[in-house]
Amino acid sequence: LENKARISLRAAARTDSDTLLAWQQAPGVRRYAHNPEPPSAEEHRAWFLAQRCAPDSRLFIITYDESPAGMIRLDQGESSNSLVVSILVAEKYQKYGVGVSALSMAHGMWPAATFLASVLPGNEASHRLFRTAGYAPEDGLHYNYARRPHDGSEQRAQQ
Repeated sequence: LENKARISLRAAARTDSDTLLAWQQAPGVRRYAHNPEPPSAEEHRAWFLAQRCAPDSRLFIITYDESPAGMIRLDQGESSNSLVVSILVAEKYQKYGVGVSALSMAHGMWPAATFLASVLPGNEASHRLFRTAGYAPEDGLHYNYARRPHDGSEQRAQQ
C-alpha cells in the first residue's frame, strides 16, 4: 500500500529484526513505553520470531522513500472486530506525517475494525498523533483512544 507522501507499509521481514531492535534501544524511545526497559538482543529476537508467526498479530514496517521509517503492529483486541495499535516512528522520520499516514493505511486495510490505542500520560506526541488520525478519547480501563468504523474520522484526519 502506498500513498502520495512516499510512505508505505510492508509486512515485516526476517531481515528487519536488527532495525527494530535498534529503534527499541534508541535513547528516549522507551520513555513512554508500557515497559520502559529496552529489550536485550536475545529477548528481541524471541519476540520478533513469535510476532511474525502469531496468527492474531500483524507487524508492518513503515517506509519513507523505501527506507525503513518505523513500525506499526496490530494485535487482535478483545472482540473479533477490534485491533490494538502499537506504533513507533524512528526519530529521523518524526514530524513528517509518517505516523498519521501509516495509521490511515491500516484503517483502509481494515475499514470495518475498531482501532484501539493506549497512550501513557505525558506522551504528548502520541496523544496528538491519535487525535490527528481521527481517534476519539475513551474512558476504558485499558485503552484511552478508539477509532470506530465509519465514524467520519477519515474526513477529520484529512482536514
